[in-house]
Amino acid sequence: MLTWLLIGTLVYVVTFFVPSLFLVGALGVGKYLGSRDEEPEASPVHGRAKRANRNFNENYPVFMGLGILALVVAEADVAMATTGAMIFVIARVLYLPLYMAAVPVVRSLVYIAGLVGLIMMGLALI
Repeated sequence: MLTWLLIGTLVYVVTFFVPSLFLVGALGVGKYLGSRDEEPEASPVHGRAKRANRNFNENYPVFMGLGILALVVAEADVAMATTGAMIFVIARVLYLPLYMAAVPVVRSLVYIAGLVGLIMMGLALI
């Protein structure tokens, strides 16, 4: 379980920084490193990367909370929680590029797979 929590955190950090990568090319390094008083115009891919990051911001605390509970609750089914965490993390790895590429149906199915992983983690605590 701990391994998947750490990998999930790494994926979260990557997802957090991906949107800013699109600003370097649009603004140039000097302007990117300086203080920006206005939010720059987002390209469609940059906007999608930001929305994917916001989505992960909403899901990451639930993932971590359920994962930590699975480690400390004595009655938890750790194997089930670990499988759920693995499904969630793999889904999140797939979700970002699918969202950025604007793949509509598959992206939603991958999101649902991640949600199923979270549900499994929650059910493992019962």
